Amino acid sequence: MAEALDTYSDLDLSDSDGEGDLCKLNKQFKIAADHVVNLASTLDSTRLLQIYSFYKQANEGPCNTRRPKWFDMQAKQKWDAWNSLADMSPDTAKEKYIALVTECDPDWKSKMQEKGSSGKNNSQNNWVTVSSLNSNQTEEESNDANKTIFDFCKDGDVWQVQTLLKSQPDLLNSLDSDGLGLIHWAADRGNLDVIKVLIALGCDISLRDQCGQTALHYSASCGHCDCVEYMLSQGIDKAITDDDGKTAAELACDENVSKLLV
Repeated sequence: MAEALDTYSDLDLSDSDGEGDLCKLNKQFKIAADHVVNLASTLDSTRLLQIYSFYKQANEGPCNTRRPKWFDMQAKQKWDAWNSLADMSPDTAKEKYIALVTECDPDWKSKMQEKGSSGKNNSQNNWVTVSSLNSNQTEEESNDANKTIFDFCKDGDVWQVQTLLKSQPDLLNSLDSDGLGLIHWAADRGNLDVIKVLIALGCDISLRDQCGQTALHYSASCGHCDCVEYMLSQGIDKAITDDDGKTAAELACDENVSKLLV
């Protein structure tokens, strides 16, 4: 650990009566976390996930929660990033967190010193949530030319989805890198018009994602009553269970949805 700490020795955090390396590391980590709040908007999704995972490992140790099983893709990404650190020690995670902040902003230490940072942490708001990724897209990334059919599906852009499927029909029942099909994204976002188009074009209404869930699971868990009602009218089997043995009814978060699935 001494070698890693030497990398940050230019940030003087010593108390007048002296302190050990571990105490110094903890203070550097807290100050780095304070700076990340201001740095977050400049970071891409990969960096945000890395920073998040090191923060969680540093504060809570190895991942100790179950992997999210439905509709919240950002939660899954965050869980995967944290879980990938396995048994990394909290101190090592702090060192890597500081090193990553330094890589992203080589001048962060001098900036924090100019602000007169006390080294105090602003509670859990200091770690970056990956949900901020949506607001970090550049103008270029938001252009239609850079969007995939899955992006248009999430946006509820019926015309673009329909147009792309006419030229690339093989995408109709394909899964993306998150293990979801077009119908899953449409159900997750409550885009009923997109669901209708997908089914009309021959999409498998019972298509399963990587966790064994159908679009009905997604709509039920998100409370999209109109989507649930329509898929039932199209003959989807409400008794289908996911990899955890859960039916859509068991994931329903809305009373009206639950009534439809009885």
